[in-house]
Amino acid sequence: MNFKDKKVRGFTLIEVLISLVVAVVGIVAVLQLQGVFLGVSSESQKRAAATALAEREIEALRNFKDLEDYKLIGVVPAASASTVSYENFDFSVWRDVTAYNVVSGGVSAVSDATASLSDYKEVILFVSWDTADKPIELASIIGAVNPGVPALPDTAYGGSIPRRIHNPGLAPDVISVDVGDGKKKETSKPLPTVYQQGQTGDSTVVTFEVVTYDSDLKTERIDDFLTVSCVCKLVTNGSGLPPAEVVYNSSSQKLEDDYPLPQSGLVSKASGIVDTDYDSSQPNICIDCCRDHHDSSSVDTKYRWYWPDNATYFNGSGDHKHYWSEDGVSFALASTNNARYREVCRFKRMDGIYRLMKDWKLMDLTVMPSSYLASGALGNAAYSQYVVDYVEQLVDAGNLTDASAVSLAKPSGRDLTGTASVAVGSSTQVQARGIFVDDLPWSSDTTLSALSFIQSLKTASAAWLDKVPFYEINLALLSNWHPSDATIATVENDPVTTITNPNLNYYGVYFRGLTTGVSMGVTSIEAESLITNTGVVGHRRADVSNPIDPNGVSMATDPIFETDGAGNYTNTLSDSIQVEVTDNVSGLTNISGTFACIRADNSACGGSNKANLSLVFISKNTGGNCTITGSGNIDNFTWECNDISEAGYATVFSTASYEFSLSEASLATSSVQIPATTTPPISILIVVP
Repeated sequence: MNFKDKKVRGFTLIEVLISLVVAVVGIVAVLQLQGVFLGVSSESQKRAAATALAEREIEALRNFKDLEDYKLIGVVPAASASTVSYENFDFSVWRDVTAYNVVSGGVSAVSDATASLSDYKEVILFVSWDTADKPIELASIIGAVNPGVPALPDTAYGGSIPRRIHNPGLAPDVISVDVGDGKKKETSKPLPTVYQQGQTGDSTVVTFEVVTYDSDLKTERIDDFLTVSCVCKLVTNGSGLPPAEVVYNSSSQKLEDDYPLPQSGLVSKASGIVDTDYDSSQPNICIDCCRDHHDSSSVDTKYRWYWPDNATYFNGSGDHKHYWSEDGVSFALASTNNARYREVCRFKRMDGIYRLMKDWKLMDLTVMPSSYLASGALGNAAYSQYVVDYVEQLVDAGNLTDASAVSLAKPSGRDLTGTASVAVGSSTQVQARGIFVDDLPWSSDTTLSALSFIQSLKTASAAWLDKVPFYEINLALLSNWHPSDATIATVENDPVTTITNPNLNYYGVYFRGLTTGVSMGVTSIEAESLITNTGVVGHRRADVSNPIDPNGVSMATDPIFETDGAGNYTNTLSDSIQVEVTDNVSGLTNISGTFACIRADNSACGGSNKANLSLVFISKNTGGNCTITGSGNIDNFTWECNDISEAGYATVFSTASYEFSLSEASLATSSVQIPATTTPPISILIVVP
């Protein structure tokens, strides 16, 4: 082959240069397009965030607390726009506000939106950012609807206040108390919400409703409560609102809510602000808690009735003392400006807004197994009656907040002993139930005190119990639990955790009061709770260095000095039950009984129509043996099944056309299941056609 004749081809320099130019132009175009895409994406994110921010700001304006706050909603010009950080972006926010009055069916604009009280305001909110051609605009109408206006009277507009249908809670978690006149009263399961859980600045909010309803399940009264723990800084010279309280109006013979409004109720007193340096995640309700939870004078003592009578921890007059503790053991008095302290406050929703109330006061604590309070159980009725009797003795004594006036034995049968004993390795939920009572300070009838008026109703055999502000509350997941001998039985005492779905998982989010058998013997388990607000929030913080509590859970992390200086717990209540732990390690049980043969017409079997025992079988679903013994007449045959799981059952069936039923049931079938929880002996009826 002649290689000289073959032509060898390649790329010229010009061709390569032209290709490079084309490629570079294309790459530059792609990069420019990608930059456009990224810019559009970033702009879309900012626009979405700006819209969400505008909605939040409008909603904040809507949530004014009173008409004085409404009047302050005015123009903020663009030149005075505030800078707000939201979703990692910085925005400028300003607004235009026009106030209007309704006049003769028309409307007229008010020249100055904040000069006087208008009927409504049109608010246009602007949100802008650095790259926006024009700001986001969001318009809304805000009406001058006073949140402090009481509910409509019963006769308003020719009718009564609509009452919603109440769906009663279920025992054993919710207990209904009969308050007379066909009415019942119950408290929903307390729901804790924990802010910044696991950090030293935990805040806990606990909410529940107390509902009084009639025999038609229509609500008579709904009390919505919120209790919160906060970390505050002291302001020694400030101002705040006095507490709201429940009063009894003898004219209307109803409980009423009495509370001050900001425009007229502010008083000069020590105050506080939320300590955001320590914990920036605290709920907004802490603003009111820190500001208002202070007494203004020696006669206004709403927040210090629970304190021990000891000058070391209580001033004796004026504001109550405040404390800070890092470990729940050592406390520092907060007495100067900006001193850090813990605060726990009780709020009640009044006319749509949570108002700070006088503190909770726990009068009684009772411990019992959940099974004791189950629907239909004897303990359910016994405990409900105990609550009634307890409140009645307070009324008769003439002092609703003096527990020493009550001489009443706890309901019997609450111990986990005998047939109710706990097997080694098995667990049972135990509850702590509290009775809280508010004092009644005054009555609209100046000739009688509120309590005297209730006593007169009681003397006249009229309905009186629903006039008393008492509350029966499930404290199972809020009390502090411990056993006397953990080698026999243990009891869970986990830190409080947020419960979002009480219907599906109330006792499964965190555990308190859950008792487990460890070894044979008898011990006691005790529940303990502070008698005021702190006992309601169940606020605990692990403190492994605290020798008082081997489980590392301290009760004294809130502003309640729980001892009188000598180590005595003066402002806590406790109760306990006995727990017997048996050696029934596997939780097995035996059931037994007899067979009885009857005819379909309920007459005795006889002659040729007797049942053929060889065609009747009995077995169980797990392990062990079931036996049938006897001969001759079917009525003499007995049966027994041993070592059945507590969750198991025995089954009776036949290859013949017999029907079976249990002696205390109306069941008729060719197969019968007998639960292991059945109390022996039990007869099985063999029905012969």
